[in-house]
This record gives sequence, C-alpha cells and structure tokens, in this order.
Amino acid sequence: MASNINRFEGNLAGSNDSTANVSTNSYINSQESRPSNDEDDNGTDSSEDIDELLEDLAKGDSLEYSLYEQKRKEEWANYLKQASENARRKDEGYGKIKIFTKESELMRAISENNIENSQNSRIILNFSMESFSRCKFMDESLDSIAPNYMTTRFFKVNPVVCPFLVERLNIRVLPCLVVYVNGKEKDRIIGFEGLLNPNSSTTESFPIKNLETRLIKNGVLNKPKI
Repeated sequence: MASNINRFEGNLAGSNDSTANVSTNSYINSQESRPSNDEDDNGTDSSEDIDELLEDLAKGDSLEYSLYEQKRKEEWANYLKQASENARRKDEGYGKIKIFTKESELMRAISENNIENSQNSRIILNFSMESFSRCKFMDESLDSIAPNYMTTRFFKVNPVVCPFLVERLNIRVLPCLVVYVNGKEKDRIIGFEGLLNPNSSTTESFPIKNLETRLIKNGVLNKPKI
C-alpha cells in the first residue's frame, strides 16, 4: 500500500364653538355642491366596473384568470412532486458524497445504479486521497455541489483500496473525476485540468462554478428545477 501512495504522490453581502360650527357647515355646503368622486365624467359609478371584475374573478368566469389559476395549480403540483421525489432520493443517499472503502462495494453500487436507472444513470466517481491538498479541495467542491443535484450519484474512493479499477481506468494523477452517463464514460477531469481561470494567481484552487458548469455541459448534472 505504501508503494501505491508513493506512486500517486509522485504524480501528483383652540377655536371657539361658533367658529368650529361655521367651518364645519361651510365644508359640508361646499362638498354638497361638488360632484361625487365616485362618479366619472359621464355621471356613471366607476366602482361598478370593479364590482363586475371582482364578481367575474369570484365565479371564475374570466378566461384569463382561469388560465392563470390553472397554470399556478400545475406549477404547485409539480413543485410538490419534485420536493417529494427529492426527499425520497435524499433518503437513498443522493445529494451527498458516498465514500467507499472496498472495491467490491463500489463496483456493486455502480452496477446497481445502472440497473435501477438504465435510461437515467449519472455517476461522478472521485478518486481522491485526503493527504493531498488538491484532492481535499476537489472533495470540498463536490460536497457543495452535490445537494443541488438529486439525480446524480457522487462516489468517492481512495485509489489504494481499488487497484483493479485504478489499473483498468489508468488512473495516474490525483484528483481524478471519471464521469459516467448511462453506463458510458462522458468525461474525465485529471487534476484541475480545464478548471483554472486564465491568469489565475494560484494553481491550488479553482472557482467551483467552473467545475459545476463543466459537469452540466457533459450531462452528468441536470440543472436544478427547484
């Protein structure tokens, strides 16, 4: 095991009453001489239109309102359905990183996921060693991304415990992400290849958005719906 580790390390925001009465009477007289504010220029009651509108809305006779109401109901139903589905998937281990310590368990999990989701299988397999700073940063980046994508499996494994996969997939540099969609490899991210910003002052980290965008582009992540 020590030799395997060494191999990877190498690559690696007040008025009186009379006055008051006169004033009051004058106000009343002046108001009586004015047309009511409830009447429009034609002398019709403008509140009538509002009453009719409210009545239409209450009865649901307005086609525009009915369409709006139907759309809102559909949106709410879809929201509840998606929330329920996400809750179920969370119980099944989606939305977080699952760490494997045995190669056989990892292989079984990959196989079962492909069978259960034959037309919608998405897996991000992260080969990582916590003793490497770059691997640690990649782990943290995936930890922040995973909860937002409830249809993708995030698997992590130390290459030392899975020699067959390491040899079969030719893993030589860490971290290494192997991306599978419906059982086929769609992308491979070796180290921080393609994730660093041009002219970046550091090569030990990258904007997490860069990783998320790339994973969305290759199809392993679906854009969040809620």
